[in-house]
Amino acid sequence: MSIQTASHDVHKVSVKRSFVWQSWNLLWVNVGGVWNNATERWDRSKHPVTVHFQPLGRLKKAVDKVEVEVLGPAPDKRYLARFIDTFTGEENSTLSPGHTFTLEGYLIKVAGTGNGEGVWFVNPGTAARVQAAELNENSNQVIRGLIPAALDPGQWNLEVVTRSTSGTAGVLLKEPRTIVLPYRLLCLSGQSQTEEAPQDPSSDA
Repeated sequence: MSIQTASHDVHKVSVKRSFVWQSWNLLWVNVGGVWNNATERWDRSKHPVTVHFQPLGRLKKAVDKVEVEVLGPAPDKRYLARFIDTFTGEENSTLSPGHTFTLEGYLIKVAGTGNGEGVWFVNPGTAARVQAAELNENSNQVIRGLIPAALDPGQWNLEVVTRSTSGTAGVLLKEPRTIVLPYRLLCLSGQSQTEEAPQDPSSDA
């Protein structure tokens, strides 16, 4: 292999296995950079090594015969794993209206607007939907926010609606995805969890 130095002299550099010849393709290694003199040793930081690939006729013909079968969208791997009620410390169990929560999962970041994106508490009996309006942290692995004070006592499901992707930042899905927590959460009396009920002074008489 020929290498040109700064003085424009040409020197021979030995590269083991510089060529791999197959009937389908050709692979070869190239050493770049400039040598300052004929005795200078190879330095990876100054003389980068690159590998090149060239398809040959047999491989080109095989590519022309390739057929593609469309199987539909790839499975969505996002999921919700754990909901933590920070007031009670319970996991995947309770809801304390007016207090904060931590939600953990994969690819759960709320992204996009105008298509119902957000963290939602859904009543399985009435289908009522209440959104967590305040999110203090919003990432692909963790969401932290405030449990709505308006939740009625009873059982609730939790959903995250998002158009986030795992690829290029700022790129959104055309249609939102809904991620459902696989646990039902129990909301107790909101007033009793946030403050003590005032006592009737006449009761002491």
